[in-house]
Amino acid sequence: MLDGPKTLRVSFRVDSGKVEKMTLATEDCEIEAGSQQVVMLQGVSAAATETLIALARDRNNAKRQKTAFFWLATSKDPKTDEFIGRLLR
Repeated sequence: MLDGPKTLRVSFRVDSGKVEKMTLATEDCEIEAGSQQVVMLQGVSAAATETLIALARDRNNAKRQKTAFFWLATSKDPKTDEFIGRLLR
């Protein structure tokens, strides 16, 4: 595909009210949840940039931080350019 999906799906695995795992994928990726219950939230506001920036700042989880930086690098949101620009100064 020359033009990929334009929507990002953020998935969270929650256990006892605590986020155990976060996954980012494009909308065309299938969800394999096994025996886990999947709840799709509709009408969520587009606050992905702020959330990804917060995750990129979190030094407690290097893998999640790396994933957040990856998705920020694909963003066209001007807030992403500001954030990365501040880091490089």
